[in-house]
Amino acid sequence: MNNKPNTTFSGSELNQLSAYKIVQLLRQGDISPTELVATSIKRIEQVEPTVNTTPTTCFERAIEDAKKWDQQPKQNYTRGHLSGLPTGIKDLSAVQGVRSAWGNMGLKDNTPEHSDYFVERLETRGAIVMGKPIPQKWALMATPLTKSLGARVTLGTPIKTLMGLPVVLP
Repeated sequence: MNNKPNTTFSGSELNQLSAYKIVQLLRQGDISPTELVATSIKRIEQVEPTVNTTPTTCFERAIEDAKKWDQQPKQNYTRGHLSGLPTGIKDLSAVQGVRSAWGNMGLKDNTPEHSDYFVERLETRGAIVMGKPIPQKWALMATPLTKSLGARVTLGTPIKTLMGLPVVLP
């Protein structure tokens, strides 16, 4: 997949696959959720903080979730529709135990005790939350939180999705 002509992607081959293809590989047992999470962590660490789109990560939580999905049967979709697919949840939604500031400096220390309903449903179906990409303040304008965490790559910059995987929007 090439989103922009004349651009290259520096991540691993696995990070370049579509979410659909990755879920197929997970269901077939060709890759494990733990392997995929490790690949995603490596990719995030390669591009952050330069890209600065996901300053809030939850790698330990993701590794634990991946281990749980590794134990699930692989046949008959019993692993969930997403089968252990790593993803990011925009910081417009609460994720239990993960900083959720909604792009607002006043909420920078907020850690929700419960996830939003749709996040719970995604995780029940096999999504593994890797981190929280930050929106602009209230998803409308520039934010002191974004600026305090460093310069940010703007839309239109020729990069692939941070993890090479989809970011889930509410």
